[in-house]
Amino acid sequence: MKRSMRAGFVFFALLVLGTSLAFAAPPGTTGAALGEAKVFAAASANAKVTATLSAGDSFRVLETGAREEAVAGRRGRWLRISTPDGVQGWLHGGWAVVSTSFLKLADFPDSSAYGRYIAWAFPKGERVRAVQDYEKVAKGDLGWFFALDEEDPPILVVWDKDLDATPWVEALPEGFPRILSGRVYFVYPDAVEPVGEKALADFPKLAEQWRTSASYETLFPIGSRVVLGEHAALSKTDPDSKNWGDEMSDYVGLEAVVTGHQGQDPWGRPVVSVDVDEGQFYWRTENMELLERGTGEVVDSGDEDYGDGDYSYEDYDDEDYALEDAFPVGSLVVLGRHLQLDPEDEESAYWAPEMDEYVGMEAYITEHAGLCPWGEPTALVDVDGGTFYWRLSDMELLEEGPGYWEGGEVYDDEGEGEYEDLGEDLSGMVGVGTKVILGRHDDRNGGDNWAPEMDAFVGKQATVTEIIGADSQGFLVVGVKENTWSWRIRNMAVVGRGVAGSYGFQVGDRVVLGRHRFVDGNENWNPSMDAFVGMTARITELVGTKGDGSDCFLVRVDADKGKWVWRAESLTPVK
Repeated sequence: MKRSMRAGFVFFALLVLGTSLAFAAPPGTTGAALGEAKVFAAASANAKVTATLSAGDSFRVLETGAREEAVAGRRGRWLRISTPDGVQGWLHGGWAVVSTSFLKLADFPDSSAYGRYIAWAFPKGERVRAVQDYEKVAKGDLGWFFALDEEDPPILVVWDKDLDATPWVEALPEGFPRILSGRVYFVYPDAVEPVGEKALADFPKLAEQWRTSASYETLFPIGSRVVLGEHAALSKTDPDSKNWGDEMSDYVGLEAVVTGHQGQDPWGRPVVSVDVDEGQFYWRTENMELLERGTGEVVDSGDEDYGDGDYSYEDYDDEDYALEDAFPVGSLVVLGRHLQLDPEDEESAYWAPEMDEYVGMEAYITEHAGLCPWGEPTALVDVDGGTFYWRLSDMELLEEGPGYWEGGEVYDDEGEGEYEDLGEDLSGMVGVGTKVILGRHDDRNGGDNWAPEMDAFVGKQATVTEIIGADSQGFLVVGVKENTWSWRIRNMAVVGRGVAGSYGFQVGDRVVLGRHRFVDGNENWNPSMDAFVGMTARITELVGTKGDGSDCFLVRVDADKGKWVWRAESLTPVK
């Protein structure tokens, strides 16, 4: 079960976890209060009252009185007790239900009290049974209690049978053997009861048994995230039994996604294909580590990171651009909870419970992150380390930003930073002798490098005499024969080729794709584009500047089937 939306769980708000840890052991003799019950300093109703238990409050019995006696009309023995939150004293047994085995749900006034009992009484590995159907769990199913947390549902059970579950990695406790994740299902306290077996589960042993008995399709469904390991030779006398190529060593230790089940290799070991080597090699599942169980489908992680899987700049409309303009990168905002856009679809809130803790906080916008699946512009912020996508429409602007993020190391007011690592401004089809139409410089990266006297030459034809280099804002400039000013290539048109700002490129040109750099704090880049950097491609469309937050000219190419937009300034012509 994938727990993508987990609400806060109130059953355990009263637990003091530091003291409850000492109770994590088989129950011995345990009990629960029947209604309001007084705890005395001694085994006498005349002793000082030190605490009062509420109905369902559970406890451990430390000592039992030798004889029964009546108190307020109820008969029972005096019990010296200790509760998970540190209360100790004497409770008369007439106000409690006591058992030498585990208590059951029926012994408590409600499931909340039963849940508090489970929190300290159930040891890891306790055998449990489902007492009612819950989603994929059927009444009568057997499993092993692993842990309880404060989320919803709270109880992690490793069931005996494969439930084809795909729990979020964040929901699995540290050290949990993830090879068992297909058998993990979270349930509520009223869905389980202890079986009473003496033996506790040995989860590492259980994991190894499951690894050797289940099919590799079950253990590593398509879409699973894994760490690749080096194959082991199966025979000392047969080196080929390692089924290994030297090139595979480059991928050992890398995270990868399973893209296909490939049956067995010649030595009978199950093998799969993965994404990081583009399916070039077959990897043995017995030598890989499972990080996250897949759903049976390969998800394009690049699209998923940016919200809508079909996201493109054509999805933007004027209102979207206006909203991004109203919240420039670097703006100080107050984060708000997302509204549910579709009354019949809770997912349209595009919200994770972990975001609750940031609501109302002040934050700086570090990056515009595209449209969410419901078509709303989103942004990344600093306070959560860029973990979540926040809708611009649900935040309050406190201070408009400069258009770039000052808190990072990629850019500062002097135009310095990591440009050399993130692409550079190239000259495209412009060279010495190229005839161009001069254009007005735009104000980017902290300036426009413009003198009023240059206005007289805007729109006129000139001939390039020199590629001068980058100006103080990081844009490539040239000298021309007709005047003595330096002119930015990004703001000129090449006569007879392309359009203004296209660096002279036109449809059909063959180019080498380059990494975008930051311009005004915006790099307009998806991590999935990294795989295409350095490839030769053919331009299929001149997109223009719309869709680029820094007004860089964009094109589409055939290498990625037109999926991404590429800045003309980062393309090198193939001559």
